[in-house]
Amino acid sequence: MQALVGLAFGLCAAASAAAAADIFRAEPIEQTFYHAFPQETIGEPVDIGMAFSLANSPHFRIEGRIVPGDSEKLAALLREELPNPNVDWSNNVVVSLNSDGGDFYEGLALADAIGGFGVMTFVGPGDRCLSSCAIAFMGGQNVMLRGMPAWPARYVHDEAFVGFHAPFSELPAAIQLPDGTPMNDSLMAQMTRQFYGQAQAAINEIARRMSDWQISPDFVFAMLTKEIRDEDDRPLAEQYRLIDSFGAARETKSTVVTSKIVYATPIHYLDALGACDLIIGIAAGELVSFGGIQDRPFVIRDMETEGTFSHYDDDGKAVMKPYPTSGERFAKLIKENGVTRLIPGDDPDAYYFDTPTRGLGRASCSVFPFDDGRWYVKTFNENVHFPENEGRYLGNRILDFETPVAITQHMTLGVRGSWSSGPMLQEEETTGFPEEVRTIDAPSFDCGGSLDAAAEVICEEPLLGAADGRMGALFILARKSDPDGVLAAQRQWLEARNRACRPDEIDRSVPILRNRLAECLMAFTTKRNTELAQGL
Repeated sequence: MQALVGLAFGLCAAASAAAAADIFRAEPIEQTFYHAFPQETIGEPVDIGMAFSLANSPHFRIEGRIVPGDSEKLAALLREELPNPNVDWSNNVVVSLNSDGGDFYEGLALADAIGGFGVMTFVGPGDRCLSSCAIAFMGGQNVMLRGMPAWPARYVHDEAFVGFHAPFSELPAAIQLPDGTPMNDSLMAQMTRQFYGQAQAAINEIARRMSDWQISPDFVFAMLTKEIRDEDDRPLAEQYRLIDSFGAARETKSTVVTSKIVYATPIHYLDALGACDLIIGIAAGELVSFGGIQDRPFVIRDMETEGTFSHYDDDGKAVMKPYPTSGERFAKLIKENGVTRLIPGDDPDAYYFDTPTRGLGRASCSVFPFDDGRWYVKTFNENVHFPENEGRYLGNRILDFETPVAITQHMTLGVRGSWSSGPMLQEEETTGFPEEVRTIDAPSFDCGGSLDAAAEVICEEPLLGAADGRMGALFILARKSDPDGVLAAQRQWLEARNRACRPDEIDRSVPILRNRLAECLMAFTTKRNTELAQGL
């Protein structure tokens, strides 16, 4: 507890010593940006790659540490630009932010001022908006029609950082202690009550604004688990809850823009899965998932992972058979036993997923290359895409089973993949492994030798390297009872991994591509480890 209280005092001292933010009218933002994801709007939907410009928007800028009085400065400037709120609806004023934070309550006041004037917020390329600045960012909104609720107008560039943490991480303590004051139980209890009273008040302020901001409760809960520390040198993604994924942007009603749309090629298993999750989720108006390799089969022609299609014979018994194909290059819709579904094409490089989804029934997805050099995603679900269900789901205008969507690098990240942090690798679950295997924490091979592309990534990622080392040990143990069978299965697994993850084809100089490759290799390695352990 002493360390926690000391944190509050340290942050209080740092805040009092910092200079106030610089708030001023700035030059227009001339650069043209592009929408990284489809965006819900009033009127026509915004598609991926659609241009976004602030060149004609009056521009106000907040830079530096946020301190009391900053909201009044900004309000005075905005009042000069928008003197009459009765006629200044649907304005195009933008407030850009670049600040590592400061006073929490002043961040709230800035958000209230920005929302009161109905202006946009923007965090541009190279800028950071952290802590109380991120709270101010949430004020961005426009009033499209008088008397109607405001529409969120928050824009974040994919080369910017917008980060939230628990508000009580930087609240000042009200009790000031002279140097040398002895600590006792009574004083500690008093300080603790004061600190947590402030923390509860701060959380209440966030909760009171959640409806106006249209922010997701899930995002707020995740934000409250991020507590910064004095002189913290961890990566920003570990300190803050960042808007660095489609899911986080959706939960905060933020719009992600980018300076350049990059189409993904080549595509590997996780890229395909990410694009499928994203597009069916947008089309359905809710975030659904095709699952992962641990629990969902996928198909590449001539190679199926648990790749069978289950149906029932006349006696009601489940029968397993290979997935049918369209007999053509691309996937197509078929109707069988009164049910319409999408079946895979015969392209040897294409991916196909077919799985039940929570609340939607069975969904299918095909990811395939086309003659223009790009990869496309086509999804289908009867409850989402058929005309008789029009209006039931928010995104059902994206009839991608008729018009496939070209896959960009942002789309390959799926709903939760981050474009700003490292690979999302999780510690492998080793509960069912022999004791001598659980302690292995290095690859099964020498990282100092000549390495192929997959081996280089394995050596660079400690969690992946440890999983590979455990696989090597489990392989040796499994071969004691079935040497030929385990060897054949291991070779088949390696072929499947390389075909699915395509390590030799991925440009590892691009961080997003390299990180996703690491995640793909990890998915296959942990699945193989589970299979080997179960066979012991």
